[in-house]
Amino acid sequence: QLYVGVNPPTFVGLSQLLRYDVSATGLANKAVIYQSLGIIDDFELVQGGVVLAEYLGNRIVHLSESGQVLHTASFSAPSSVHLISDPVRGQRELLVTEAGANRASLVQTDWNLAPRQ
Repeated sequence: QLYVGVNPPTFVGLSQLLRYDVSATGLANKAVIYQSLGIIDDFELVQGGVVLAEYLGNRIVHLSESGQVLHTASFSAPSSVHLISDPVRGQRELLVTEAGANRASLVQTDWNLAPRQ
């Protein structure tokens, strides 16, 4: 499968996270997983879903594979989100960059995130 974030050409309109099936003949079965006015800047595939950064929405969002919002957390114009493993603590954390606050943060959650296999 191929996941694609699509934003409107201006900051007016819906951003979408799309999923396509990929085969030798091309892309098929387009599905809109999520849409928002918050401008999707980045996303990370995780086991059973996606975590994405909504730049204008000032939040990160954890979605199921079907697009159901499972969790959210507030940030200042988040521009990226990545799941990382902390070998010292043996935990998984989110690395979130915030354009609005000019910082990067390691965030521990109780969202039970795991890398996509």
